[in-house]
Amino acid sequence: MTASRFHLTTSCLTQSKSTRLRTAAYCLLAVLLFTVAIGFFVSPSPAYAIADPGAGNITIESVGAFGNIKEQGDMLFLISYKIKYAVLPVGNASDFFGFYAYKPGGTELLGFYPAIDYGYRLTSMYFDANAVMLRGMVTKEQYRFKIAGTPAGFSGNLTEGINMATQDLGVGDWYVYDQKTSRAALENRILSIMAKIQTYDNATYLLQATTDTKILSATVQDCAVPCSGLYWSGQTMILGTTSQFGAIPNLNNVLPDMFEGTVQGFDITTTKYGDTYAASLTMATKLGIPFTNAFAGIGTYFGISTQWAAGIFWSIIMSIAAMIIFVYSGNSLAAMILVLPLLLMGNWLGIIPLVITFVLTILLVMYMGYHIYLRGMV
Repeated sequence: MTASRFHLTTSCLTQSKSTRLRTAAYCLLAVLLFTVAIGFFVSPSPAYAIADPGAGNITIESVGAFGNIKEQGDMLFLISYKIKYAVLPVGNASDFFGFYAYKPGGTELLGFYPAIDYGYRLTSMYFDANAVMLRGMVTKEQYRFKIAGTPAGFSGNLTEGINMATQDLGVGDWYVYDQKTSRAALENRILSIMAKIQTYDNATYLLQATTDTKILSATVQDCAVPCSGLYWSGQTMILGTTSQFGAIPNLNNVLPDMFEGTVQGFDITTTKYGDTYAASLTMATKLGIPFTNAFAGIGTYFGISTQWAAGIFWSIIMSIAAMIIFVYSGNSLAAMILVLPLLLMGNWLGIIPLVITFVLTILLVMYMGYHIYLRGMV
């Protein structure tokens, strides 16, 4: 009788756990459907195609390859390009265009980076020494670079010169010397291209003062004569902002003299969490460029935005964590509460938009009220 009762109890426990497992699986599916549905409302990726730039309006102006910039054995490819529209499309250029690096002949993809803006602009691709070794990259190779429309913007075929442009790296485009010389060559090339962009935009991107003062943003500050380097707007274009990709993020770490003005008068205590806090939560800043580029590549393949691709990935992780907690505890409310740190971490990393956290928080509060006032806490 005892053995029979034990068998019955074990069977009931197994059945209960099996039921919870099925329930958790249904919840996982519901969460994924919810994430995809809400993504249509919060994703920055537009759901419509844009017009082709047209013949002669999408070009790669130049490509330069530099070695030993941050560390011995690394490679940085500097690309200047034009994407011209008479009327700018609605949305970010990073949603519609991206840069691809291939091995010679275009047989193997090496890397991807979103376009930072329309017009005449600068961008880059960086491979550290480890990536160079793993990909079998060598100096003086004629790597192929392509700027092309993404599936989010162009549902049809890509056509060279219409919505795509290709250029192979020449042997004379390589600048690989000792670190000091390579950095100097990179700085000169950047300033040369920025001078052309400055003329194209009829704007000020370079410091042009010949006295001992220069203007950074709205502040006049002293500098060593002659003032040279990037004006604050040029610095923004190169380094990027919390809400926009930069041409060469973190370049100020290796070429500080070109960004000398960025540290003058800087007050760390002025950082505030106000209306701009959401804009500061970007994957490029928090998660890092390599992971951001990985999600950008996935998003480009499926025709969705970088944040949407990362958001779906993070939602799957959160759902699996909640499912495991629910299966072993049998308490759905505990499962929802215990995955909240993952949700908040997703906000901080810039993966999950704050609006999703707001919606889920409201749903959680309603669910807790249901348990507390109608069923009692279980």
